[in-house]
Amino acid sequence: MKNQKDIINIEEKISTPNKFHSSELFYIEEAKLPFSSGYYTRHGCVMHWHHSWEILCQLEGETLVRFDNEQIISKPGDIIVISGEEPHEVEKTTEHQKILLLQFQMEPILPYFSVAKEYQHISSILLDPFSKVSHFSLRSDEVEMLMQKIQAEYSEKSLGYEIRIPAYIMEMLVYFLREEYIYTQRPTAEAMVVLGIVKPVIEYVEEHYQSHIALNEAAEMACLSVHTFCRTFKKATGYTFVEYVNHIRLKHAEKLLLSTKKMISEIAYDTGFTNLSYFNRKFKESYTMGPSKYRKISGIEELNCNGFNHTLNNSNSI
Repeated sequence: MKNQKDIINIEEKISTPNKFHSSELFYIEEAKLPFSSGYYTRHGCVMHWHHSWEILCQLEGETLVRFDNEQIISKPGDIIVISGEEPHEVEKTTEHQKILLLQFQMEPILPYFSVAKEYQHISSILLDPFSKVSHFSLRSDEVEMLMQKIQAEYSEKSLGYEIRIPAYIMEMLVYFLREEYIYTQRPTAEAMVVLGIVKPVIEYVEEHYQSHIALNEAAEMACLSVHTFCRTFKKATGYTFVEYVNHIRLKHAEKLLLSTKKMISEIAYDTGFTNLSYFNRKFKESYTMGPSKYRKISGIEELNCNGFNHTLNNSNSI
């Protein structure tokens, strides 16, 4: 495996033409689905990772895609699916290449894959059916057609495109499920029992994360003593109650950072943090950098860098 210093986070500022841009957090506000779609024609990108899932559909030429312990030569018609946070690099091996690239975050659509409908509002940190997926390749006219449809919808932005794009992504994921490229696994009976006990608290936090939520109040919602609640919540989720609350708040803060021009302090207070220093520290722990830097190098201004075009009929070529 490469030295960790050799692997960059895709959110690093794009200053050279051989790196992908940071498109993972482009938001269609109405659909609540962070995604980006377009054509990639440049040389490639160094070893990196990002939070979003990425699908590469080779249209022209050949491309070498490297992972820690594997490499794949992508030829026209090949489709490579890369899960979030998996280090990878891309290098063209022919004079010309053209890739249809789709990036999207899994979290907004995970609730639709929940093992039980009553848990569809529980955060994806609890019920992530795709946590063991790294990458896979396939050839599928159906998937390529869906990617083309997504790109066309995003380019044309016709009435209802905000609904159709998530629908097409969902259709692709159903295909991956049915063809057993990815799979879901039901939690154990014991896990379902403890999840049921803390479910009211989880739903309350996700609806009222902006407000102060005292530990004793959360325990009362679950009809447990504070000590028993803390133990039960950790057993059910793998997180302490404070960790879970911070997780929810930070996800909303991340969205505000990249979709608004609000001041950092305003975002912190709008998402339930009462101490700016604490917010900055927790954000850096989760995203490896402070909120100001994250906004600067991951913002929408980075979406249209050389080699990646968001319009259907305007693709660069080398």
